[in-house]
Amino acid sequence: NIGSVAYSICFHSRLKQVIFGIPEGIQFHSYELNNVTGQIINSIPLYIICEHEDITTGVLMLDKLYSVGFDGKLIIYDCPFGSSPSVSKKLDQAHDAGITCLIAQKNSLDNNEWLMTGSFDKSAKVWSLDGKLIFKFVDFTQPVTGLTYVHATKTVWI
Repeated sequence: NIGSVAYSICFHSRLKQVIFGIPEGIQFHSYELNNVTGQIINSIPLYIICEHEDITTGVLMLDKLYSVGFDGKLIIYDCPFGSSPSVSKKLDQAHDAGITCLIAQKNSLDNNEWLMTGSFDKSAKVWSLDGKLIFKFVDFTQPVTGLTYVHATKTVWI
């Protein structure tokens, strides 16, 4: 029991932490297998950061931590080893409506990494890892509720 509803989840392997997207923020928990109780995730959070104003719909860990939410924000966090995470950059209006999904991918041809977000505003956006907008796909007829990268064809399905 983490004490909150979790809408998204990711794993920070270097720090052995599980990060949950919760209402209005993100919550960090230590991760360790307890052979006696079978418990893996410590129920007491290490950190709770409340930078969102609505449900946090996506969390993603690369060299930095990224979160998106129904408030339309894309937030980038620094997660230094042994210190509490801190906000590195906050895009308050990354989309005109709630952000529903977040993925990341590395381009094997030029070694570039990028983020992609989808939203109720019927658009999908490609971002650099430092939060700069690279490309915007607009005019979908319905909200974008899911994104997945198909490695075999090097294609994003929206």
